[in-house]
Order: sequence, then C-alpha cells, then structure tokens
Amino acid sequence: MKGAALALALSLCILSACQKNPSAEKSLIRLIDLLKQDSIIKSPLSDKLSADLTETTYPINSMPMLDSAVGENAMGLKRKLNLGSVEFNMLFAPPKSEYNFDITIPNNGILDFGIGIVRDQNSESLRVPQSNQAEGVVFTVVLEIDGRKKTIFQQHLKMPPLRETRTVNYSQNRVALAPPNRKARLTLITSGKEGIFSFWANPSLYDRIQKRTNVVLVSIDTLRADHLGVRSAPQNSNHPEC
Repeated sequence: MKGAALALALSLCILSACQKNPSAEKSLIRLIDLLKQDSIIKSPLSDKLSADLTETTYPINSMPMLDSAVGENAMGLKRKLNLGSVEFNMLFAPPKSEYNFDITIPNNGILDFGIGIVRDQNSESLRVPQSNQAEGVVFTVVLEIDGRKKTIFQQHLKMPPLRETRTVNYSQNRVALAPPNRKARLTLITSGKEGIFSFWANPSLYDRIQKRTNVVLVSIDTLRADHLGVRSAPQNSNHPEC
C-alpha cells in the first residue's frame, strides 16, 4: 500500500508539472477590470432602477468585487461567486447581455474564460419557464479588427437541473487570438430567455511563453530503500545501503 501511495503521489506531482502553469503566462489582462459603463452595450439590468437591484437580482452567495483594480462596477456586474470551497470572479451576464472590450492582441495571445449558468431560488423567481429542450444560453465571442467582425467562439450551455439547492452548469474554454500587436475589439454576448443567471468566469487575455522547461523536485523524508519495489546495489561494500 505504501508503494502504491508513493507511486500515486509521484504521478500527481509529474502531472501537475505538465499542466499549463500560470507562471508561464505574462501580460495578464483581466477583462473584468476593463468593463466600464460605456462598454455595456446591452444588459437586462439596464432597465432596472438602482433601488430594484437587490441581492435577489444576482446569484445566491455572490457579492460585488472589491479589488482595487476593478474600478467602476456598473450595476454590480463584477462579482465574486462562492461555490462552497471554490470562489472565483465572474462577469454577470444574463441574456441578453453584450459587453465590448478594446484590446491590443499580444504575441501568442490567448483568451481564457469560463462560461456558466447558476440555477437557484433567485433565478427561479425571475425565470420565464420554457418547454423547449433547447432552453439555455448561447455564449458568443466576436473579434473585430479594422471593422471586420469574426465569431471566434460560440457554445450553447444547457440549463442545470432543478434541485432544492443551487446547481451549476460550467465549461472552461481557451481561444487563440491572431494576428499579434493589432488593436481589436472583443465582444462577449449572451443570448437566451430572460431570468437565467448566466456568467463569464475570469475572462482574461494573456501572452503565453511558448518554450518552457518543467522541473519536478520530489523530496521524501525517512524513506527507506527496503520499502521500495526496486533496489539498487550499493556502490561501496563498506557502506550499508541507505
């Protein structure tokens, strides 16, 4: 059992080193920080008065982001969502929302983001029921350069099942951007029926370093050679095997 546990631990260490490491990323730009009032082209929350924007307008266990870099937070769209042991930044985007971001595409530019739908008591009180099985949200990302628009991502996310507690349907995505060093506009669009709590999770733009060497250092205290499945012969007969 000890040998199996050791093998599993070593495998996890090696696999984690082979994963895409955040330290390999530079020039990280959080799109949440760039969102301002004039960047919000459409939002169902625009039709509500400030007094109507209560906690029931947003997912349960979410709160406005207070990070110093966030800047203005129009309609409380920039939020932290707590899902038990996990907490992440989200850009709240109920259908029909449309947000613009003016950017410069970096070398090896990558757009990294999650898309999701939260279903809880707050959303159920607002949602318009639909019998169509295709109910859900379509998430679309449009890249515009020199007046030419191109859809670089589009995915339909189904509604999560209805339960007593909240449920979430989520997908993590990554899209390469080109050409580099060009000014462009990114547009994030959500389409679907009103009252659905859809969101963009941690939408970020960064420049990935192509070449990187991963080094794994494994340190194990009080590990005896006779507890391993493979043993090497001692190099010097005058010294016992360690």
